[in-house]
Amino acid sequence: MRLSPDRLAEITGHKRPRAQAAWFRDYLAANVPCDRVGPFLSESAYEALLARALGLVPSNPGSRGVDRPQVRLRGA
Repeated sequence: MRLSPDRLAEITGHKRPRAQAAWFRDYLAANVPCDRVGPFLSESAYEALLARALGLVPSNPGSRGVDRPQVRLRGA
């Protein structure tokens, strides 16, 4: 279900739809689709964006399970 205009204003601190979309772009690095009502976003999508922004999940979901090479300094 889509976030209500009141919930969007609570999250972003803005009432105008374009300002709300700009907030998501600036603070969560997400280009959220926007219409005349406001950004088109569900609560679960918002939570996923927030978790990604906080570093709780990888920003690239395809990178899961990929072994990264171990880097060591010489002489250490």
